[in-house]
Amino acid sequence: MNFLVKLAFITSKQLAMLVLGVAGLFYVSPFYDDGTSLEAQILNFRNQITEEEQKKVKTQQVLGERDRLQDILLKLTEQYEDLSRKIPTDLSSSEVNKTINDLIQSAKLKSVSRKPLNEQNIGILDEIPFELELQGSFSDIGQFLYLVSTIERVMIIKNFSIKASSPNYNKVLVLRTVVAAYKLSSNPDLSKISGGRK
Repeated sequence: MNFLVKLAFITSKQLAMLVLGVAGLFYVSPFYDDGTSLEAQILNFRNQITEEEQKKVKTQQVLGERDRLQDILLKLTEQYEDLSRKIPTDLSSSEVNKTINDLIQSAKLKSVSRKPLNEQNIGILDEIPFELELQGSFSDIGQFLYLVSTIERVMIIKNFSIKASSPNYNKVLVLRTVVAAYKLSSNPDLSKISGGRK
């Protein structure tokens, strides 16, 4: 209380000296900051923001690459599924025989003879050929050739000949052909592929 009374009756000159003294003590005390620590903090925050922005850009690049690779994987998966329907990994001679029989019946041809030939490896594929002799009209033979070419599984006509069934043409033709189906080989021989290593 005594200090407050003295302070109340202090002269303006003494008050100015007191204020300057307190200001001087504050200036040299650790509580005074002229802004240098604030500038250092601002610079530190700017550096952190720059680093975070760089990380964000890298993250976006990685995510973009991931999306691109997922698209490629999806396309490759679809292509593999399509390929595995057309060229299966497991296909027996009896399945090929059944398919050929269905095609013959659909084309309304008469099967004179059907003989399985030896399976052979032609690189990454195994070929399952059948030698056929069929009888029917020209349109039925054309239908058979069309069905073989449009079947989902890869099946080709390797060679064929068409002749009349008798010397006096009675609209019945004989088709002699070799039809082959394919499956992925379990033991591929890359030397049989053109440009393959031997």
